[in-house]
Amino acid sequence: NLQRRVQQCACPFILLSLTHTQPRRAPPESAEYDDALAMPLTYRIDPAQRIVIITGDYAEPAEWRTLLGALATDPGYRHGFSFIRDLRSSEHPVSAEAVVGIIAVVRAYWPKLGAHRAAIVTRPGVDMPAVMAEALADDEDIPLRAFTSYADALDWVREE
Repeated sequence: NLQRRVQQCACPFILLSLTHTQPRRAPPESAEYDDALAMPLTYRIDPAQRIVIITGDYAEPAEWRTLLGALATDPGYRHGFSFIRDLRSSEHPVSAEAVVGIIAVVRAYWPKLGAHRAAIVTRPGVDMPAVMAEALADDEDIPLRAFTSYADALDWVREE
């Protein structure tokens, strides 16, 4: 089902990624990928707003698993928090094939984390990779939306 939706999507990249703790492999679509330029992913917990803010460059599913596993054991994290993935400075997208793996990791950790909502913030303009990520998450009943405005994303994740 998820694999079929990826095949139906015409976009070659995804803009959804939560972790980078391992060396990256160059996406096949990117001949000029330079690992030295990739920003490692980090997260910051804002307990007052009940939000986890994730920044850094794109990452592979294994890196998602590492980050979400660390977050699940972080004493500052509480069930019911929302996520904002800020991709506005990211420059090295992962392949569309990685989308399936990333969404599978998110789906596996969603109940463990007791996450409320997740928002992806991208650069302005129509962004097909973000649309693809949102569609795949919707198929898995994960409340995830893509935004080009950080303020709009923040408003949405705060809604009950």
